Amino acid sequence: MISLRRRVLQNSLLNLIASVSQRAGQALVFILIARFLSNQDAGAYSLANTYTSILLAFSFWGLDQILIREVAKREEVAGRYVTGFLLLRLVLSLLLWLALALVMPLLPYSAQSKQLILVMALSIVPTSIANLYQSVWIAFEDVRAISAILLLFSIMRVLGGAVLLFLAQPIVWIGYLFIAASLGELVANIWITHRRRDGPPVSFGGWRPDARFWLENLRTATPLIVVSLVLIVEYQFDVVILSFFRPEAQVGVYSKASMLLTLLLFLTRSYQLAIFPVISRAYEKSQQSLRRVYGRSLTFLLTGGVVIALLVTALADFIMTLVYGPGNDEAAVILRILVWAFVISAFNVPNSRLIIAADRQKAIAYFAIMSMTGNLLLSLWMAPRYGGLGIAMARVAAMPLYSIPAFLYVQRHICALNWRSLMPRTQR
Repeated sequence: MISLRRRVLQNSLLNLIASVSQRAGQALVFILIARFLSNQDAGAYSLANTYTSILLAFSFWGLDQILIREVAKREEVAGRYVTGFLLLRLVLSLLLWLALALVMPLLPYSAQSKQLILVMALSIVPTSIANLYQSVWIAFEDVRAISAILLLFSIMRVLGGAVLLFLAQPIVWIGYLFIAASLGELVANIWITHRRRDGPPVSFGGWRPDARFWLENLRTATPLIVVSLVLIVEYQFDVVILSFFRPEAQVGVYSKASMLLTLLLFLTRSYQLAIFPVISRAYEKSQQSLRRVYGRSLTFLLTGGVVIALLVTALADFIMTLVYGPGNDEAAVILRILVWAFVISAFNVPNSRLIIAADRQKAIAYFAIMSMTGNLLLSLWMAPRYGGLGIAMARVAAMPLYSIPAFLYVQRHICALNWRSLMPRTQR
């Protein structure tokens, strides 16, 4: 029997590979564009990635979190939740893309940027469905296969993007490449799930729409979409706000720092995916077990986050030159500010997962609204005055409006910590 610590760390590592792989193709192609093409091209590509990520978050609607929570408790319900949520995801993703297509002519971007945004955003359809199958494996605490799939198709994105850039093809072809890779990931995830050999089989059926099941789970997950909206504002919408006030070239400069932060945030996301089913079971088991898992996760993430932030702050100029080449002093200054969002994000992980495990996501929705509102107001005030630097400061300054209330809520209503629960313990 694998110990709890070893299982969580193993799944964290695999989730890190999966999470980084999922965005590594996009990030590495962005680095190639930023290094060898213009800041305007980098800005166009960043905007396309941002709009795609925003639409994808809305198409998820928090249903993957509900699926993980329920399947972690009872594996035999996996088929029901996948088939029940699949049509919802399909409808949501298509409606969101159509809404973007209607709005796009009104936005102040070049024709090339608009075309790239619409093409890349279409990839949310297969990606949102593939996410359901990936969530099943996360709930099973067996992410080996999905990590391999994400890594494989991320390599295809990188190699394909490099070839397209080498052949001087229009940048819109990168959008078509990402659609093809997303379709491939979907097919691969369906295949491995239907052929599961270990544990109870995942049987699929009952594809008839179940309105009651839909409404019940949509209502349960609605607070989670509010949280997702906050994450969009804090981690994605900054690029969009900046693009309303500054040209795409300056968006490209800001995106150089923001992309590196995005890669760092996969460290916290990988741990989040690994610890969520463990916290869900610990919540059902006992307060002592829950306190141990929650407290030590908080200590590990906060300590690691501070160490990494200090290193990035000290080495920002070197990192920018290494990744993008010389002449990125402005982006290095922005990175020194943005990296502290990584620390706050690490602190948020155990608190947010525990509140969801306790089925009290309505509480964090209120905290999320406060943080989102603060971020929007600060960004709209600072972006016209200070550009990318102002957006970075607004992003970091608004995050405690979520973090502090969420932590205090956990301490008062769910799991009060003591010093002993924060200290590591050697497993025997």
